[in-house]
Amino acid sequence: MATSELIVERFYAAPTPFSDVVTLAYVGSGIAEKLSVSIYDLAGNLIWEAEEHNVLEVVWDGCNDDGRFMANGAYIYVVSASTGDCVFLDRGKVFILR
Repeated sequence: MATSELIVERFYAAPTPFSDVVTLAYVGSGIAEKLSVSIYDLAGNLIWEAEEHNVLEVVWDGCNDDGRFMANGAYIYVVSASTGDCVFLDRGKVFILR
């Protein structure tokens, strides 16, 4: 259970571009009971997703769900943080440069 009310001012991905891992997180207060991240290629194909509980961030290593390293370039992330009926949702871009 979250220790305080969840308030998300904004989501971010850092660093970007990245070569090893990127952290997807939020600025605000409280801890998300559920933090979900989905990564898509620019054609809209889902390549990776994760759901963590009672966390502030999710880390992506640039691999797809099969563990294969993705190519250099831009990817779209969709992230949501929720606690009970309170849901914050956003999307943005991350860039892989190895």
